Amino acid sequence: MKRFFSLIAISLLFMSAWAANTYVKVTSIDQLEAGVNYILVNEEASRAMGEITGTSTNYGSAVNVTIDNGVIDIDGTDVIELFSGQGSDDVLGHHTWTFNIGEGSHYMCWASGNSLNTVNSSAPNNAMWIATLTDDGVVLTNKADNSRKLQYNSSAPRFACYTSNQKPAVLYKQGVPEDEGINTLSKANALNDDEEFTFVGDAVVTVFQNGYMFLRDESGYGMITNVTGEFENGQVLTQGWNATKTSENGWVRYINAAGLIASGETNAELAAAQELNSVPDESMINAYVVYKNVTWSMFQRKITLADGTTTVSVYDMFGLNYPGGFGPDSRHWNFYGIIGKQGDRVVLYPTDFMQYTEPEPQSLRGDVNKSGDVTIADVTALIDYLLGVVDEPDVDPVAANCNLDDKVSIADVTALIDYLLNKTWD
Repeated sequence: MKRFFSLIAISLLFMSAWAANTYVKVTSIDQLEAGVNYILVNEEASRAMGEITGTSTNYGSAVNVTIDNGVIDIDGTDVIELFSGQGSDDVLGHHTWTFNIGEGSHYMCWASGNSLNTVNSSAPNNAMWIATLTDDGVVLTNKADNSRKLQYNSSAPRFACYTSNQKPAVLYKQGVPEDEGINTLSKANALNDDEEFTFVGDAVVTVFQNGYMFLRDESGYGMITNVTGEFENGQVLTQGWNATKTSENGWVRYINAAGLIASGETNAELAAAQELNSVPDESMINAYVVYKNVTWSMFQRKITLADGTTTVSVYDMFGLNYPGGFGPDSRHWNFYGIIGKQGDRVVLYPTDFMQYTEPEPQSLRGDVNKSGDVTIADVTALIDYLLGVVDEPDVDPVAANCNLDDKVSIADVTALIDYLLNKTWD
């Protein structure tokens, strides 16, 4: 066991060291973030920008790099790393960033001609760069003069603020390529049984109970067995945990998990139970769900759905005390649980249940007379209500608040008439 954890530690250390020298191509504005290193690259020539020379006109020197499927390892080279400051979006939708060069407060800037200089402050416009996504990748244009763009001169060779007839210079971001680890639960589930993996995506805890941890991300669902520690539903796990994928009769599980840590972030949307109203299929295995308005058969261990005929088998995994009683007020429930397998069948393993209550009817905006539709008759009903001709049992005062100002007045008549004329609420 000690040897196993030592191997894990060594693997993580190796990955961290490797990532510190590895850069991946920036293909989306959303990939830009403050406090991260970038490098400037011309892909056609396989060259990156080195230090800014101290000649009479300053340029960024060109350093040979090897590009392997959008990945560059700069270990042992003289590539300049650009440390990003906080970005911002202006009223025109420009994504503006500052870049610190090397140690100290030296910011990359444009001053005159094609030169590429440094300044000690990020405040001037010529030290700010507008990041734009093109077919080549994310490129940088100077904010002080939008004709000045960071480009590559292949004949010199060098990087500078040329205006035309040059080669594009695009950003690469420090980090591990996505395909160097398993970054979605669907990819983890597709692995061969007994295959180990490192997870580098964002997995959200949906249920943690009896040592079972159920997960969800944008791609699907997962389940880890024999988990110790304290975790709460909705927590996002820190990337870099390890496990081995296995399955039984199509029920995928992750075993021997290590490095499980809550990141401090939460995702309530992905953690919430998904409402089902039909028999689940295998695509929902490990999903956290809720069946609403069901009846429960204690003897058959089944729930009957709201249609009165469809049933879903229920099996125990979490030691739940199931509901009893046979009165009309005790027959309708909301059952929460995990979709799993029992032999060849897809079943529900309940985690909780509660009494079902009918939802309050929702008011339809403008349906003053409660007819189920909004027509000219509602204008008449609203005017009668304001004049005191009809009272509240005959109208819906919530629906009568047509302009949503939390009071019913003559202004609501105007709003309702406008709606009937334009078929849209302002």
